[in-house]
Parts: sequence; structure tokens; C-alpha cells
Amino acid sequence: FNELPTALSRTDGMTDALVEGGFNAANTTLTKHPEIKHWMVGGLNDEAAMGGTRALEGRGFAVEDIVAVGIGGSGTATNEFEKN
Repeated sequence: FNELPTALSRTDGMTDALVEGGFNAANTTLTKHPEIKHWMVGGLNDEAAMGGTRALEGRGFAVEDIVAVGIGGSGTATNEFEKN
């Protein structure tokens, strides 16, 4: 699919939407439960789990306070392991 511009555009758009959806859902939950200090994020795909993780990071949660699990092993998720 990386060689077809239309397919690449669609998969990029889908990935962005899933990350944003996870981010928005997590922010709603975080607002409702500020008393919780350690979080487990679960997603039906890696992008949703990443969105939840981003929301927690944005609120100042440390890596030690977050466990995230997604399903799929997508390129989006595996690229996270390559970051410093």
C-alpha cells in the first residue's frame, strides 16, 4: 500500500483518527477521575492505545505511571520503540 498514494493517504488518515479518538476518550476519562494516579490504557488497536498514552503524557503523567496495551503491532506502534 505504500506505493499507492491514495491507499497511503487513507491509512494515514485512519491512523490519525484512531490516535485522536483514543486521545479524546482518555481526556474525558482523566477529567472525570483526577484522583487516579496510575493508569492502564487498552485499545482495540495500537493507535487507540497510543492516543490514550499521549493524553496521559500531556497531563504530566510519568512513564512509570502508564501501562498501555494495543493489538496489532502496527508500524505506528513499532516506530515508537525506535524513538529516544
